[in-house]
Amino acid sequence: MHGIRIVMKVCPTCSQWNSPKAAYKGVCGWCAYIPLCEDLELAAERDDAA
Repeated sequence: MHGIRIVMKVCPTCSQWNSPKAAYKGVCGWCAYIPLCEDLELAAERDDAA
């Protein structure tokens, strides 16, 4: 999530990396998968201080 928008960098259906333009639209540019709010999973926080 980015604000109220779903940003899909990697598609959970076809496992392809999404183009930035399609990712910020919340749709897969490869298979046209559109995620539902029920499909969202939290990502682990990155620790860039190490």
